[in-house]
Amino acid sequence: TQTAAVAYGGDKNPSTLTNATETWDGTNWTTSPATMATARTHVGDFGSSTNAFAAGGYTPSATTATEEFNQSVSTVTAGAWSSAPSLNTTRAYVGRSGIAPTQNAAMCVSGYPGPPSTVDVKNVEEFDGTSWTEIADVNSQRYGGMCAGTTTAGLFFGGNSDVTPWPYKPTPLSEEWNGTSWTEGGNMNDGNESGGALGTQTAALQSGGSLNPYPN
Repeated sequence: TQTAAVAYGGDKNPSTLTNATETWDGTNWTTSPATMATARTHVGDFGSSTNAFAAGGYTPSATTATEEFNQSVSTVTAGAWSSAPSLNTTRAYVGRSGIAPTQNAAMCVSGYPGPPSTVDVKNVEEFDGTSWTEIADVNSQRYGGMCAGTTTAGLFFGGNSDVTPWPYKPTPLSEEWNGTSWTEGGNMNDGNESGGALGTQTAALQSGGSLNPYPN
């Protein structure tokens, strides 16, 4: 939220992976003593400031590893990371912000399996609090897409694809999830990838990201 958030992982210039965690209290960012077990970037980031997920990403190679972050709201604690069930398919650059992003209900959408692959991940996995299960594929696989909504009414939009000819160009495509299958939705005004996202299937917000030819 605007007054409580958590940021974790990523890469620092010059391209050094980090496992650091920072928390936001509405005024300041504070470095948390809780660090991820594995430094990585381009993770699937789901959840809240007290219950968060880091799924997949580069370590520097693409991985299936998942970690959970938990912080008590009733006592003053720094929070801690712990191992969680791994994804079935190795991927990074998954749909950002996730669909229904909680530790008991989340979806990991599309992504990139890592070099030297030139085909993006088409499948989608759903987490029930215990394990990841593969469900219906998206119609257009891509990496760096963005997500909003729930496990019965989700939205996947933007992103980029290695299956398109060079120069790669972020797409404005969107797809809607009804709990069973994906159907094409309304296009964005501008193709965008790896931006922030939040909201529902019928009222979503996208911010930042990369356009073609990749200004931020």
